[in-house]
Amino acid sequence: MLLSLVVYILLSEIIFSFAEHQTHQNFMHKKVLPEWFYKKYPNVFKEVYEGHAIRHHGIWYRQFDFEPHPEGSDDNIRFRAVEIITALVLFLPVDLLFWMISPLAGVTFVVVLLIHAFTWNTIHTQMHQPKATFFADWGVFRWLAVHHYLHHQFTNKNYNIVFPLADYILGTKIKPRMRDLRELLRLGYLKPRTSRTEMRLKKWRNQVALQRQTVLIQDFEPALK
Repeated sequence: MLLSLVVYILLSEIIFSFAEHQTHQNFMHKKVLPEWFYKKYPNVFKEVYEGHAIRHHGIWYRQFDFEPHPEGSDDNIRFRAVEIITALVLFLPVDLLFWMISPLAGVTFVVVLLIHAFTWNTIHTQMHQPKATFFADWGVFRWLAVHHYLHHQFTNKNYNIVFPLADYILGTKIKPRMRDLRELLRLGYLKPRTSRTEMRLKKWRNQVALQRQTVLIQDFEPALK
């Protein structure tokens, strides 16, 4: 039974990796459906595209871990309950196939989907709104954060957030450039190799923090007038 459970979990997560990749690539960064479809259902498909490709990538979060405007800081950062429910409905045919294998397989598929969505929300929020948390320095989180940071540099690459198997298999995985490494060091996703680099990094982080504080003050002052 334990072996079967492990197989069901892995199979479910593989399916979600490819589903996440294709949804992200074809609906969140492209408009692959006929134009009338977007006009007829603007609150669904048009919002998915514009909310992600235009607002999240183009207007907000031009700095990966900093968005000073309250309107944009939480825009398209997490899956909403309605989106998770929609995913459950869309995956119902696949879940029925799992149920045909066994009830354990069917239940596992749904549970893994919910865990995947929770993990997606948790780590995506931490990547863009970093806070002191127990997993922030875990190697696996830093690896996934590097992966997603590069997606913000190359929006046609690195589509996965939680389990980037599909990126590797479908050829959309990209490696950091030399100029990316400096920012990844500042973000803490890569570790400095020398004490000298660590000292310079600390000084740079302080400068960035001061610049951001100035931006927040400038944005806050008009609201007081």
